[in-house]
Amino acid sequence: MRGGSARNGQASSARNLTNDHIRQLLTFGDELQLTEAQVTSLKEIRSEAMKEAAAKASALTAPQQKLGELLGKEVPDFSAARTTMSEISQLIAGLQMLAIDSYEKAYNVLTGEQKEQLIVIRARLQEEEKTSMRPPMQGGPNSIPEGMGHQ
Repeated sequence: MRGGSARNGQASSARNLTNDHIRQLLTFGDELQLTEAQVTSLKEIRSEAMKEAAAKASALTAPQQKLGELLGKEVPDFSAARTTMSEISQLIAGLQMLAIDSYEKAYNVLTGEQKEQLIVIRARLQEEEKTSMRPPMQGGPNSIPEGMGHQ
């Protein structure tokens, strides 16, 4: 069923969100001046979250298959499909909450100074992203070939 892949995408997105925020903290470990204990703690939080996310994501398989069967019947069972879809939505919400909870745990490993430095790093990254996404300036008075300007 095509919808299953979209839901799998949502589950994958939630798992990635869990990992991405913590990975970012580890990536900027030198700039944040993380201690060895903090790095170990962040890696443990990430590992625990990824295991839990994998279990939650695998719990999606059965209801997704059931939904496909319910809607694929000669006479679809829409009422049961709605109930199953609600179950799937709750599982996905659980993955998203896990991502938030694990990031909160990881964020709380940082000191106040490191949290302030993280704000600076993120602002720099956003500015770099804006700059790299801008198309090169075209036109302007210096770009008109000689003899092609206003007369």
